[in-house]
Amino acid sequence: MRRQSSALVLAFVIVPCASRAQVGSRAPSESAPVPLNVTAFADSAAGQGSSFQRTQRLVHWVNDNFTWSATDYQKRTPEQIVARRSGNCAELASVLRMLLDSLHVRSRWVRAINVQPEQTPRRQKTAEEKVAESGNTMSVFGLQHNDHAWLEVWEDAAKAWVVAGDSRRGPFADDRTTYYLIDGFNKLYGGRLSSLPAWPTWVAAIQNLSPHALGAFNGKENLHKYTGEIGQLKATYDELGREAAANGVRIRG
Repeated sequence: MRRQSSALVLAFVIVPCASRAQVGSRAPSESAPVPLNVTAFADSAAGQGSSFQRTQRLVHWVNDNFTWSATDYQKRTPEQIVARRSGNCAELASVLRMLLDSLHVRSRWVRAINVQPEQTPRRQKTAEEKVAESGNTMSVFGLQHNDHAWLEVWEDAAKAWVVAGDSRRGPFADDRTTYYLIDGFNKLYGGRLSSLPAWPTWVAAIQNLSPHALGAFNGKENLHKYTGEIGQLKATYDELGREAAANGVRIRG
C-alpha cells in the first residue's frame, strides 16, 4: 500500500479551554515496552482489523504511555521521543506516524490554528521573537492562537481520510478547513448550527482567515497581522455558543 508522505492539510480550528494538566495528563505506564523492533511491536499492538481499527489501538497506546509537554523548539526523531516518553502534539503524532509507516498504513499530516479562549501577551512576545529569528512560519502562534498537528489515515472501507488522533512543514496539498470547521462542525450539532443567526458570520470569518493561516504555515504571511480577525472569530464562536444554548442546539449524541 502506497505511503502518503507528502499530502499535508490545513484546518483552522477553535478549541475549548483546557489546562495543560488536562492535556495528555495520563502518566506513562512503567511496563509499556519501548519498540526496539518497530514493525514487530506495531503489528502486535495494532492487532487485527481494518486500517482504522489498527490505528485506533496504536493511538490508545500512545495516549496511555506518553505525556504531553510544551514545545521547546528542539528537533527529535520518533525514537528519541519514545525514549523520552513525552512530547508536544506534533512529536506524539510523529511516533504514531512511525508505527503506521511500519505497517504500511497510509497517513497524512493535518496542521491547524487553534484559537485560544484568552489572550496571552507573553505568548505573543515569544512569538514575535521567534518570527524575527526564523521567519513567518513562527507566526502560527501568537496572542490568542497557536498551532496544532494530528494525523489522518486512509480508510479503505470508507474510501476517505479519517482522523487518526492527536507537523511537518508544507507545502500543503489540501485545505481541510471546510471539512472540519464548517461541514463537520455543523454535522456535529445535527445540522442545526446553520440555522442560527451567527452562522453566516462564522462561515465568512473562517473563509477569510483560512488563506492567511495557510500563508503563515508556508512562510509567506505573518499571521500576527490578523490578530484582530482572530479575536473576532473567537467572539463569533462565543455568540454561536450562546445562540445554540438559547435554542436547545446540542451536540448530536
